[in-house]
Amino acid sequence: MEYWLHRVSHEEKTSRPLLEKGILTIGFSALSSSDFLSKTKAAQRAEELNSAVKKAYGDLLQFRSLWLFLKKMQVGDWVLVPGRGTFSVYVIKGESKLIADIDPKLIHRLQRMDNAKVRIEGDRLKTGDKVIDLGFYREVEVYRIGNKKARNISRSNYADRKLNAAMKFLGTNLDISNLESNLKEALETYKKNQPLNFYSDVMDCLAPKLLTMMYKRLNPQKFESLLKYYFERIGATNVWSLSKNQRDKKGDADIIASFDPIKVVICIQAKFHAPDSTTKKWAVEQIVKYKDSKEREAGSSDEHKLICWVVSTCEKFDDECIEMAKAHGVVLINGIEFARMLLDVGIEHLEI
Repeated sequence: MEYWLHRVSHEEKTSRPLLEKGILTIGFSALSSSDFLSKTKAAQRAEELNSAVKKAYGDLLQFRSLWLFLKKMQVGDWVLVPGRGTFSVYVIKGESKLIADIDPKLIHRLQRMDNAKVRIEGDRLKTGDKVIDLGFYREVEVYRIGNKKARNISRSNYADRKLNAAMKFLGTNLDISNLESNLKEALETYKKNQPLNFYSDVMDCLAPKLLTMMYKRLNPQKFESLLKYYFERIGATNVWSLSKNQRDKKGDADIIASFDPIKVVICIQAKFHAPDSTTKKWAVEQIVKYKDSKEREAGSSDEHKLICWVVSTCEKFDDECIEMAKAHGVVLINGIEFARMLLDVGIEHLEI
């Protein structure tokens, strides 16, 4: 199976509506004869068609594109058809044929993009008195990926650099079998509705490396300093660490971040755990007890709303931890998520 790029910009007002009906076309109506089609299919090189092409079109025609379409493309091959800012993918279902062999039912009531009617007259397509310069066609169908048709897909959202570069090719067609993986990746991201995003790609690349470096270079105290830095960067009015040896304290919080203008206080339980580990529910129990004790002390006099976070350099939280966090409204942030958050605010003035 091969992969091709093929343009339908020639006689586009007709070729686009035909493609919607599963008819992929190419030009050169003056060459549309059974004799030329047979010679083309027998030719081993495009240059063997040189004399016939020159007789019909002089020296202007790039006959290789016609040879590729009629001879080299095979049933089952994929064809990428560029549009204006989009692309579609089709599968070849039939051998190359003369334009006059199109099923009349497909032409019946066919309208061009300018709303003019199209008809078969003799061995040519016509609109009014004008011959439409399309000579050959292949039956195709839209490729399906999952429940989606691969039609009119955004280039900017799903085609990578190499695929976009190929679609800037100005010729009629091109063998793009070397871009098979690029095309399939584009279709897979389209299926998942996950457009290409430089920001997301950078985050996916850098966040794991940053987490590894945090665990390798820091210790629990410096990790708390990093958390304080984060809350300062996002605009906390005040950030401070709590004493580890406070007597008679209920529960535990490591850092408090106050956002006075919006009357919110975030209480943070910091866990410096291995990046491949699991943090258990004890972390949530500590921060919930701390919140409950502070709310009892303040009563109704404190207008600030207390919000609890558990930030851990772990990979995940166990099921009990997650359930308890949901029950008490505790925000759980694992190592990768915090690394992404840190990358978002930047590390320009970080000194730890």
